[in-house]
Amino acid sequence: MPKISLSSSRTFKTMQRLKGKVCLITGAARGIGKAIARAFITEGVLEVYVTDIDENTGRQTAHGFRGRFSRKLDVASEVGWAAIARAVPELDVLVNNAGITGFENEPH
Repeated sequence: MPKISLSSSRTFKTMQRLKGKVCLITGAARGIGKAIARAFITEGVLEVYVTDIDENTGRQTAHGFRGRFSRKLDVASEVGWAAIARAVPELDVLVNNAGITGFENEPH
């Protein structure tokens, strides 16, 4: 079983709980979504699909750890979800990590 070293004093064994599974994570270009995708890789996932509203960063993230960038996804869009369902018809795990704050159209 592979090991993940978090520090010089502790080593954890991965459990391979996702071995052979196909997973899709929304909001996975950075932050928590990116960390979830990386964790899924260590758990033996067969395929991890990275989706995000930020297409460029999503592609870079997926490329960085053998993930696949499925496509740009605005989780508030029914059309976007329909496109994802067509692109990834069989899925074992969905992590809907992306958030909708209501402030998307506000000036920064």
